[in-house]
Amino acid sequence: MDAAKELHAGAEARSDYLEKVTGDARFASDVVVPGMLQGRILRSPVPHARIKRIDPSGALTMPGVIAVLTGEDLHGINTHWGLYLKDRPVIAIDRVRYVGEPVAAVAAIDEFAAEEALDAIEVDYEQLPFVVEADEAMKPGAPLVHEDQITQKDFYFRGEAKPVAGTNVFQSYEYAHGDIDAAFSKAARVFEDHFTFPMVFHYAMEPHVVVADYREDSLELWSCAQSPTAVQKVCAQLFGLPLTKIRVHSPYVGGGFGGKASVKIDPLVAALSRKARRPVRVCLSINESMLTCRRLSAAIDLKTAVDEFGKLTAKSVRVVMNGGAYADTGPAVAIKSAIRAIGPYRFPNLKLEALAVYTNTVPGAAFRSIGGPQAVWATESQMDIIAAALARDPVEFRLANMVEKGETIRPDLRPLDVDLKGALRSAVAAMDKISANAPGKRRRGVAVAATDPGILPIAGAIVRLKIDGSVLVLANSVEIGQGVRGALRIIAAEALRQPLHLVSVGE
Repeated sequence: MDAAKELHAGAEARSDYLEKVTGDARFASDVVVPGMLQGRILRSPVPHARIKRIDPSGALTMPGVIAVLTGEDLHGINTHWGLYLKDRPVIAIDRVRYVGEPVAAVAAIDEFAAEEALDAIEVDYEQLPFVVEADEAMKPGAPLVHEDQITQKDFYFRGEAKPVAGTNVFQSYEYAHGDIDAAFSKAARVFEDHFTFPMVFHYAMEPHVVVADYREDSLELWSCAQSPTAVQKVCAQLFGLPLTKIRVHSPYVGGGFGGKASVKIDPLVAALSRKARRPVRVCLSINESMLTCRRLSAAIDLKTAVDEFGKLTAKSVRVVMNGGAYADTGPAVAIKSAIRAIGPYRFPNLKLEALAVYTNTVPGAAFRSIGGPQAVWATESQMDIIAAALARDPVEFRLANMVEKGETIRPDLRPLDVDLKGALRSAVAAMDKISANAPGKRRRGVAVAATDPGILPIAGAIVRLKIDGSVLVLANSVEIGQGVRGALRIIAAEALRQPLHLVSVGE
């Protein structure tokens, strides 16, 4: 197929191309529901405090204000939710744990009225000691962000978090094979390095936005969430509704990168709609989205041994992650970070340790490869350090220690299903060709990674043949710009032997 035909086929499959460039694409922020109110959120100005008093009466007397939601309004529902740990209240009840935590929410006839009403809500705080760094939070006597840690098993990710009672550690993970101590003692050289990775905000062009319509026995949501099934599951647990009574629409998502994965503001907006008895839309500003989630920061210690021939013989990994005030996906991020710190390399002796720690900061969340960037940055940086110390070419040093297709990086994981060595050689050859044809001196670097999947490998789809002969595909994969709807259209068209223009994919 020539380039013009490929372009035409891609445009035909990706119906969102034209919609997006013409402005016709519908995002959650574009949704309008009859009778819809606008919601705004009052946030904590302090990192850790008891809420002594909330007085919303001034806001309730203002023109256009329909309802104010506070922690006292959560009667009749489960108040806390989470994916690994049920640690997050729908809205602050008796304490706030980070600057920006929602304390009250207003539903009004327009955003101006809702915003004005926030200033009329009176809140008295009793400030408490706080911690913002993971190493401080792990010290004996550090202020506890949470006293109780209620875990959930196989709720969103496979497995269960392992918090350490009486501490701020909400995930503790360990793995080992071989004899790590003996390997280090016999090694020709041992390299020990410390790496840090900062908090980063996802900065999607579309901020977090949800429209919720809570009825007496059902809930309908239009959400920017990347994980609608997780939203559905959490809301069912919170509001005591059957899954079949909760419908989550997923219009186009204007960027997510993990910041809209799992669940973010959906329960709060649903609770505000429940209080107002009308549909409510909450669209955050970018500043507010920055106070909703961010990537977990990390401190990673690596100890790696090589023999006299430059073969890797042992590796010890210790990852400490700052998970913020609520666990969110932090337990999975910590585990995946430790696993991804192995790299695609052969280690007969291996030890992994990962800790995720509560602090009084914005909750940490998945961000582009769920722990991968933190870990790969550390491991691949150390591979360059070792190669330089051994006077080895960094690419050849990697190739000499890289697992082959069909091998495992850990005995309990599935074999590698790609030829990473071949891929690395092809990438280097391409860089050499570009450098040879480019003017001036160019620097280059390489990094290679391998890992197990981040999410449970389970999916489902419903395909409906409509009365006019067209085909409708319904799946819970969300269109965040990666082209999943186009891919589903092509798969359905090929499987059913139907023209592509007769196949559509629902929200």
